[in-house]
Amino acid sequence: MLVLLKLLQEQDILKKPIKSINRSAEDAANDAKPIFIDAITSMSIKDGLNILKGKSIEKSDFDSIAATNYLRTKTFENLTNLYSPKINAALDKDLLNNGLSANDLWTGIVLAYNGAIFIHTIDETPIDNSLSLGKFTTEKALDGLFFKVGEEEKKIRKNPYSWALDIIKKVFGSVYEEEGN
Repeated sequence: MLVLLKLLQEQDILKKPIKSINRSAEDAANDAKPIFIDAITSMSIKDGLNILKGKSIEKSDFDSIAATNYLRTKTFENLTNLYSPKINAALDKDLLNNGLSANDLWTGIVLAYNGAIFIHTIDETPIDNSLSLGKFTTEKALDGLFFKVGEEEKKIRKNPYSWALDIIKKVFGSVYEEEGN
């Protein structure tokens, strides 16, 4: 499987579906805004206080990414449902003008991988045949997105003043400059 992926990469075959996936994600980005707005506006006061205190469903002790985990829990399924059909459509496009798409290759790879596990009784979990490449790709992209958001949340929690300094300067900067003169 790695040899196939390396070959595809060397041949620049992956550029076309990756570009198409990115365009699909960009097109769906505006549609994601209401999902996040709904998650935030449906937040209870208790939820907000728990997030401020670093409490989350995922962890019993302090959670440095409580806000990220809250958003992930409230939006992940809807975001997956929003993005995966669009990404799947991008992955259905012909790669080499030979009738094969990234989805076709995915199906072949999944079947070959699962067959190898069965034949060689390798102690691995088979890939779910019903898992589309679009859904798999979307879930991995969202995992990456929430990982990055979580990293930013950790920085904010570690030093909230440095994060807020720019906002404070914007709000009070003109008053401070006038008094300083």
